[in-house]
Amino acid sequence: MKCTLYSFVVVDVGRKVDHSGKEVTTKSVRSAPGYVEILPKHRVLDTFHKTVAGKKAVFMIKFYDPDDIVVEGRMDVKNPFDPHVLELKKELVSHCLAYARKLDHASDVYEEYSIYCISGYAKLNSLVAKNRGKIIGLMRSEMEPMDPIVVETALRESSLKYSSDDLAVVGWDSAVIFSDPDEFPEIIEILTVSNIELLNARLMNEELEDSLLKLSTLMKKRLRYFNLKEALDYVLHIRTEALFKFDHIKRNINRYGDWYTAKLYGLATDKFHIAEKMQEVYRKLDTFEDVYQMLSEQINWYYLMLLEVGIFLLIVWEVVAAFF
Repeated sequence: MKCTLYSFVVVDVGRKVDHSGKEVTTKSVRSAPGYVEILPKHRVLDTFHKTVAGKKAVFMIKFYDPDDIVVEGRMDVKNPFDPHVLELKKELVSHCLAYARKLDHASDVYEEYSIYCISGYAKLNSLVAKNRGKIIGLMRSEMEPMDPIVVETALRESSLKYSSDDLAVVGWDSAVIFSDPDEFPEIIEILTVSNIELLNARLMNEELEDSLLKLSTLMKKRLRYFNLKEALDYVLHIRTEALFKFDHIKRNINRYGDWYTAKLYGLATDKFHIAEKMQEVYRKLDTFEDVYQMLSEQINWYYLMLLEVGIFLLIVWEVVAAFF
C-alpha cells in the first residue's frame, strides 16, 4: 500500500502577481465521458523541494485565474493510519501557509485542505472495514477513538464510489482517496477548485459586509443631491464588482458534467457549505439592490423638483418679459 499526502493553502492575491508560467490542463482518465478537461486551467509558477519533519516534500505554487494562488505540498507517507500522520499533515500545511503569507497582496483569509491518496492496496473492502474508524479520523483530523455509530454515519454520508475498487471519503478538513494513481490528479483538482470557490464566497461576504458598513456611513450624512450621487455610484460599483466575481464562481460550478465528477463536486461543496455562503452573498446583493432602488428614486425626485423649478422660473421669466 502506498500513500501520498497532499496539503494546500488557497489565498487571493487581487490580480497583483506575475502569473507567467506553464499552463496545465487536468484530463480525465475514466472511461465515462469526462468533463474535467474544462476545469479551470492553472499555471505553475514555481516548484521546489524542502525537508519537512525529516521527510522530503515537493512544493508547487499554482495560479488560478483571475486572482487565486494555491501553495501545494506533497510527500510520501509510509502508513496513513499511523497515529503521528496528523502531526505530519500539520507540518506540511504549516509550510504551505508560510509560503502563502510571503506572497505580495495575499489575503488574510485563506483555505487549507489535505488529501490522503492511497493506492497499491488489495481487497479494498477488507482494508476499509478494518480501518474505518481511522479513515474517518483522518477525514476529521481526529485520531481519538470514536463511537462506532458516529463512524458508520460519517462514512455513509461522506463516501463516494466509482467502481468496486475505489473510494473517496470527503470531509470539511481533509479527504481520503483510495484509487488508481492515474485518477488522483482529477480528484485533487476538483477538491482544489471547490476550496477556491469557498474562499471566493467567504471573501465576497466579507467585502460586501464592509461595503454595507461604508454605505451606512454615507447614508447617515445629510442626503443632499451630491451625497446621494456619491452613494449611488458607490452602490453601482460594489454591485458590479460583486456580480463579476459571482459569475466567475458560478462558471466553475457549471463545469462538471459526468456523473462521478458532478457527485464528487457536490459532495465537496456540501461539506464546505458553499451553498450557504452563497445564500449570504445573495442576501447582501439583494440589500444593495434595495438601497440602489431607494437612492435612484430619491435622485429622480431631485431631478423632477429641479425640472419643476426650472419650468416655474421659465414661466415667471415669460410673464416678466411680457410687461417689459
